[in-house]
Amino acid sequence: MQKEKNPVVWFSAACVVIAVIGALLFQRGGYMHLESLQFLQNYTDDRGFLQKIFDPQKNDWGFYQAREFSYIVDWLDSQLVWLTISLGAPLFYQFTHFLGIAAIAIASIILTRRFFPALSLSSATLFALLFMTSPTAFLSGNYFRSSKIIVSVCLMAVVWLLHARLAKGQGYRRFLFFGIALVMSLSDRLGFFMCFLVVAALLAHSVLFRRRFERGIAIEFLGAAAVATIYNLLLAPWLIWIINGQRVDFSYQTMDWTLMFKKYHYYYYSLHLVVDHVRFYFGNMYKEFAVLFCFLLLFAFALPGSVSAGAGSDTQNPWLRGLARVGFVFVIFVMVASLYAGMQVRHKALVWPCVRRIYYWLPTSVLILYFVTSLAAHLASIWPQVMRFLPVALFISFLANLYMLPHHDVILRVGFCKNYMAAAPRLRACLVNKTLDISKLDLSNEERGLCEYVRKRTH
Repeated sequence: MQKEKNPVVWFSAACVVIAVIGALLFQRGGYMHLESLQFLQNYTDDRGFLQKIFDPQKNDWGFYQAREFSYIVDWLDSQLVWLTISLGAPLFYQFTHFLGIAAIAIASIILTRRFFPALSLSSATLFALLFMTSPTAFLSGNYFRSSKIIVSVCLMAVVWLLHARLAKGQGYRRFLFFGIALVMSLSDRLGFFMCFLVVAALLAHSVLFRRRFERGIAIEFLGAAAVATIYNLLLAPWLIWIINGQRVDFSYQTMDWTLMFKKYHYYYYSLHLVVDHVRFYFGNMYKEFAVLFCFLLLFAFALPGSVSAGAGSDTQNPWLRGLARVGFVFVIFVMVASLYAGMQVRHKALVWPCVRRIYYWLPTSVLILYFVTSLAAHLASIWPQVMRFLPVALFISFLANLYMLPHHDVILRVGFCKNYMAAAPRLRACLVNKTLDISKLDLSNEERGLCEYVRKRTH
């Protein structure tokens, strides 16, 4: 990797910081979702720390999901939100979300320059900014749950560690993948299922590129999933009973998986979701253009070149390596779409226009960031002239993302959270000005309850 000049490095870091500040300002202090109102009271009451963490009744409305690690991070966010309230400037932000997207962006810049030296620092920075200005990253910072950003940061680490191992043949520390996978699994059910997707991806890579199956890595992911299952079924229920005297309800984890094969419309919507995330990533292009763009991306991966996704392959024919790359990307695409289908079985609101722009899709955005960066490096290895116009094309896409953010924001403000977003200024006024008559404010009962709770706690 070329040694960067300090001013250029600092400029890239400044771009990431400015993007975070821009997201903070754009969301105008954030808003309180119905669930968030309960979270803040739960995590700041007088009970002990463990009682707050091992409480699925309040943290997940009784829908036990064994994701207590994310509750610890939620507790930290709650302390920061409470601090802003105590200082008289309530900010309803998920502060760890902004820390997480900044970490992903900075890591992407550093690792892109390390593994894809053909890409300039400006291109690496612009790829990171595309991620940061996609609606999923930019507009998901209100105070809610930290589970998806934790999974996203872990997935970022997994993707690049696997790249170093599979594409470059580098070694890895034993149990490193196990630790990351365990954190993912204990943070969200999505992270748990991703352990199996990673193993499937390793198997697909071995078959398509005729490489030795990375059995050790697969065992670490399966081992983490096994430990998480033991925690889910035995350890966590026992701890919850010992600490809070609650019996857990597994009904939310039980679902009819056969619906994924009987209800084909789930896959239809999943394909739309994947296409949407690609087009949101590049300036909210029309769906037809996004579909064409996806096919062009696959075709570009098929071109013979020295992209690292196929480096070290035992397949000598360059065109066969290209087809293997296309096959591998397609397998990832199918797995993500299948995961979306399974998520819809449990949570049908995922296809709503407002929901498809925020929160749930952060891990997918991380995958898009890696694959488009890898593709750019592949094209640069074939046609070095690509580097002449790549930064310009990325900058135009970045400007398009900025231009479309108000459009995405409007969709959020007319969606299911519109009442919470509209009430946020009144809720902040109630929390700051304790002389206001709560009963006369246009707030929901839950929002009035938070105001009363804060006034009692700060009296």
